[in-house]
Formats: sequence, C-alpha cells, structure tokens
Amino acid sequence: MKTSLSNQTKEKFHALFGRGVRFNDTERIVYSHDMGVIPKQIQKMFNNIPDGVFQPKSREQIIELMEYVSKENIPVIPRGAGTAGFGGSVPTKGGIVVDMVRMDRILNIDVADKTCKVEPGAIWAHVEKAVGEHNLALRLFPSSANSSTVGGWTAQGGSGYGSYEYGRFRNNIAEVELLQPDNKIVKLSGDKLDFVYSLCGITGIILSVTFRLREKSEESVCLTSFGKLENAIRFLNLLRENNIPLWNVTFSTPGLTSLKQQASGHRILDERLYHITMVMPKNRQQKYDAAIKELLAGTQGIMLGYDKAKEEWDDKFFPMRFKKLGPTLIASEVVNPIKNIDKFINEIENRFKSKFALEGTMVGPDKMAMLGFMLSDERKLGFPLAYANSLDVIETSEKYDGEPFSIGMYFTGKAERIFGREKLLKLWKYKLSVDPNEIMNPGKIVPSSLDKNSPTKMLGMAMKMAN
Repeated sequence: MKTSLSNQTKEKFHALFGRGVRFNDTERIVYSHDMGVIPKQIQKMFNNIPDGVFQPKSREQIIELMEYVSKENIPVIPRGAGTAGFGGSVPTKGGIVVDMVRMDRILNIDVADKTCKVEPGAIWAHVEKAVGEHNLALRLFPSSANSSTVGGWTAQGGSGYGSYEYGRFRNNIAEVELLQPDNKIVKLSGDKLDFVYSLCGITGIILSVTFRLREKSEESVCLTSFGKLENAIRFLNLLRENNIPLWNVTFSTPGLTSLKQQASGHRILDERLYHITMVMPKNRQQKYDAAIKELLAGTQGIMLGYDKAKEEWDDKFFPMRFKKLGPTLIASEVVNPIKNIDKFINEIENRFKSKFALEGTMVGPDKMAMLGFMLSDERKLGFPLAYANSLDVIETSEKYDGEPFSIGMYFTGKAERIFGREKLLKLWKYKLSVDPNEIMNPGKIVPSSLDKNSPTKMLGMAMKMAN
C-alpha cells in the first residue's frame, strides 16, 4: 500500500521508538477503522489508512513523538480501544495512529478523596477491580468496560451504566493531563475540561485522567416488564417525579430483547414486552421498594423474579454478542429528552418494525441515551441503503429534540447544534492556538464551515446524500 512517509522518516521513527512503531500493511488496515462500518463509497472521500502505528510505553515517548511530528507536520491520531463507532479514532490524512494500549497503569488511588488517577490506556474493568480492593467502586462506566479505556471515554465523551445518578463522565472527572502539539503539558479541570473532553484528541494527547469514585456497596437489581410503551415511559417519569434514588436505569424494546436472546440461544424474557432494569445500592432498597411497587401497579408493570433480573444485569457487558447474526452490525446512537422519547421510539418501531432494535440508558432522570442496532452485510450491494437507515435514526432523534451521542468524524456538521456556536468558536480558537498546523486528528469535531482545511469537507454532503 502507498504511504506518504519516506524511508528516511520511517528510519527516524525506528531510531526513536524501535519496535514500538510499525509500518506493515496488515496493522495499517487494522487501524483504519473503529467499531463502526461505513460504505466503501464514503471511505474513498478521505485517507483512512494510517502510514504507521505507534504504541508508546511512557509519557516521555509521547513527548518525543510530539516533538518530531510537529516539526515534520505528520498527522497524529490518538486511539483508545476503538470501541466507538463515530470515526473519532479513524485517520483522514494517513499519519501515525498512537495506540495507548501499553500506557495502562493505575497511578494512584486516593481512598480519602475517593479519586483514581490512571494512564489513558487503563481498561475500565481492570480499574474497577483495583479500586474494589480499597472498598471503592466506579461511579459509572461504559457498556464496553471489558475492553474500552479511560482515555478513550474521555476523548469520545459519553454516558453509561451509573449515569442515572452521576450523569455524563465529564461531571465526574477531576483532572486531565494533556500534552498539546506545542509540547506543553497542561492540567485541565473544571470549565477547562471543555478543551479536551469529547474532542477526540484534536487538542493533544491525554497523559492521565483523574476521576471520582463512590463507596463500594452490594447492588440491588430489579427487572420489570410492560406490555405498552406508554406505560413504560410513564413509569420512568414517575421514578423522576418521586425522586427514587436509583444508580442505573436501562430500557430495552421487544426488538432488542429478541435480538439478544436469538444470539445467546437462551430465552428467559417475553419478546413482546418492554423491559426496564433498575439498580441501586442495597442499603436504599428497603426504603424505596414499596414505592417502586406502587408505581408499577399504577402503570400496569410487572416485577420479574430476582434470577431473571440478575441474569439480565450480568449480561450487560455483552451488547455486541448478536453481531454474529449479521455479519455486519449497523449501529446508531442518540440522546433524547425523556419527555419525547415515546414519540421517537414509536416512529422508529413503526418505520423499521423489529429490524431496528433499541436499548436505552438513562442519563440523569431527564434524558436517555439510545443505542440502536440493525443487522446487515457490508459485502452486499444493498449495504449503503441499509447504512442510510442509521442516519435516518439520527434525523428522527433530532426531530424530537435529540442529538447524536457523539460527533467524531461523521457528525461534524452538527457540532454547532450540539456545542452551541459560542462554545464551538471558543474550542476552534483554542485548537488553532496550540495546533496551528492542524496535525492533531484532522477532520474531527470542527465543521468544514470553520476548518477550511478539513480533509472531510465532502463527508457531510455524502452523509446527507446517503440519508
């Protein structure tokens, strides 16, 4: 495969980093995509094949890298585990993908302050185990916790299990250490987290993340079912109105339940019903158990047995299990206000029937992050049309005051709507001040209306055409 790097440049990389940097075609292809799959017709609009892959072992190596690529104007694409599907870690102009997998140390656990400081490549499941030894627990974590990284979630932005009580991950970050392209290390906290959180690494490479923890406690899990969507949504609204202090609330449509059980071959839930799973510390259960049962009775909901509830909750880390039914899984992820969520779900279900399965996680009591799945086959000619359905879900979400879960590469045209113009201009000004040559993950977050050099300026038009 072609590369924009000269042999002399490759030799310099090898002299600096030895076997930590690689240029073979196989690895370059592996790092040319994330969990998302897009039609080849769209891929041709930018150069998603990196020129090389670097796995640093220390911050000193990252500083050396940044010093060299800044002089040579070589694009740099930071990468966590690649478990997201918004193109945030996908190259657009070749360059060097910096895979943080080897920088996975837990640097400090402060029991008194209930905080944990880690390197960006630390995997969430490993962190949970480590803090658990100090009688602490994560406040929240992504559904991909078995493989996704702390740095990746910081760069991608988002919510997950535990977000009913603790909101988005940003609300729980104490500090981020960032190496800027000008080779300055800055510590960002409070409002300054805006310059790193959910920006996909366009302002620098994350060196460490410090985030807040909670006390470890035994969990109480409750699984409920509803025959009608309106009753399930009414129940969610009543949970909010009655201030039931849950830690996590997840929601699944009949289509999602059917897909999961088809993949596992184990059918324990009625595939005609909507299901809501609630989790709270066990020491809260006795106080609020009667109130929850009363709310269920008023919304024609049924509380299922503990064994079913535990099995459903224990299965939370395997949302992609049904990918084997595809072989391609088309995903679409949005965040919608709970006040309109029934209209959004109704329209998606009526349009796609059971073909598009939806799973939701509450983000606070007022919003729901919804992940939708559709099975397809990228090898077939009809795949671009099937892919367009995922974009249709985004448009439908916006119709009911929702927005994409993340911007990444594919939704830069929606950045102003998500950030607001004032904040977007502030981010762009900061980006140019630390990265005037735009080597950090080009083509992400900032729309081409601001970034005239964006390598993905044709992508927005193509996405609209696909829809």
